[in-house]
Amino acid sequence: MIGSVLADDFYRGKRITIMLSGAGSYEAYARLMATYMAKHIPGQPTMIVKQMLGAGGIRATNYIYNIAPKDGTEIAATHSQIPAEPIYQQRGVEYDPTKVSWIGSITKETFVGVVRSDYPVKTVEDAIKTEVVVGGSAVGGMSSDMPIISNAVLGTKFKLVTGYDGSPSVRLALDRGETQGLFGDSYNSLRTGRPDWFIERKVNVITQFGLQKAGDLPDVPLFLDLVKNSTDKAAIELYFARAETGKPYFGPPGMPPERLRTLRTAFDETVKDPEFLAEIERQKFDMRDPMTGAEIEAFVQRLSTTPKAAITRLNGIFADYTARK
Repeated sequence: MIGSVLADDFYRGKRITIMLSGAGSYEAYARLMATYMAKHIPGQPTMIVKQMLGAGGIRATNYIYNIAPKDGTEIAATHSQIPAEPIYQQRGVEYDPTKVSWIGSITKETFVGVVRSDYPVKTVEDAIKTEVVVGGSAVGGMSSDMPIISNAVLGTKFKLVTGYDGSPSVRLALDRGETQGLFGDSYNSLRTGRPDWFIERKVNVITQFGLQKAGDLPDVPLFLDLVKNSTDKAAIELYFARAETGKPYFGPPGMPPERLRTLRTAFDETVKDPEFLAEIERQKFDMRDPMTGAEIEAFVQRLSTTPKAAITRLNGIFADYTARK
């Protein structure tokens, strides 16, 4: 009871800012969360969303970790790779994921590789024999990283063209025939943003990236199942951790424990809120197996014990690619 009163006293009349690292589905989920999560926080604070783009979520994460007040008035909604990325690369990273105040993740994410249906490549095995031109923005984004990883571990012949301005431009390039495939994009975003690709069978889904299959893609092979080398598999499992933490929310390290409990409880109640779920359904968003803050915290701790050989292998794949450019 005393804790509840303290929480009421703290948040009443205050504003919580969600620092957002991406547009598209990241923004849509965050605005829904801001609308409904406030109802589940004692004191009914106002919640707003503020954009802080840059470096695939690293800029916003660095801000929350190092600069934001530690009182629970500023939290982040960032890219899915933020919990795992510092474990295998340090480019621009100024945070320790094992010390972040994890609040929860709205959904697990499924990523896919697709090829235009008018192109002869129908499987990943076909891409070992036939070149496929694919588009991406830059190394660090999945649409660029997965062709690099696949070429290194499976011997596929993906020809990566980078420099596109984000996912919409990469998808448009495929529509225009500038590229023949897209090897690493959100399945949910594609279904909502490019439904014609699937309804009109403009693309074939040749593989899915993650630790488990999506329920409506039972016949599409997991990329991990195609990888036989144990070190390669461990390296890719680390990279695919982003599929588990699809839409992560967190606060800075050192938050008062009771404040973090308040936000975690509100998050957990929000993802079960019938009105929130109805809005998710109405907007045709994917919401699969949300994670609690404690679950993300434990997941990140497990990731931090990834064998060094696997981390070295993953870093080496990107280093080799960069050296050849």
